[in-house]
Amino acid sequence: MTVTTDQLAVVIPEFVTKYGAGKAVGISGMLVKAPIVTGFTSEGQTIKGDIRVTIMVESEVALIAEFNDFAGKGNIYSQAGSIFGNLGLASAGSIGANFTTTLGLTSDQVLAELQTLIDTEIVVVNQLLAAGIAVPSIMGIDLSDFELDFFKGYLEFGMSV
Repeated sequence: MTVTTDQLAVVIPEFVTKYGAGKAVGISGMLVKAPIVTGFTSEGQTIKGDIRVTIMVESEVALIAEFNDFAGKGNIYSQAGSIFGNLGLASAGSIGANFTTTLGLTSDQVLAELQTLIDTEIVVVNQLLAAGIAVPSIMGIDLSDFELDFFKGYLEFGMSV
């Protein structure tokens, strides 16, 4: 999949300001402290970790940011062919000292732009989950008869098609 500056501008508008619209972007990530950890309990799923992200536009390194202690927590479940639930904690964490950018932004500004987008989208997703997201058919196959439950240490998913 090709990612462009236009798509990144949804998160950080300065990508289009600096590099122009429609430019191909290279994105790579590297674990920096330890593996990303996810866990399952009857209350839902958690995820936490640290990752260094490098974004290149054309041949220039546009951004290097180390996201420390990002975290998320949510609970989803199935009922009558739809998915319900709530995504609670959703934090981009903090940006470590290993930060460089050509975009004219500070690490605090990048983090604020990212966290604002996360917060806005979590509200939208939670509204959809509260109403229930119907599972669509795929190529004419009805997938609505399924079960999704969280337990300590695992997620259970069952389906009849």
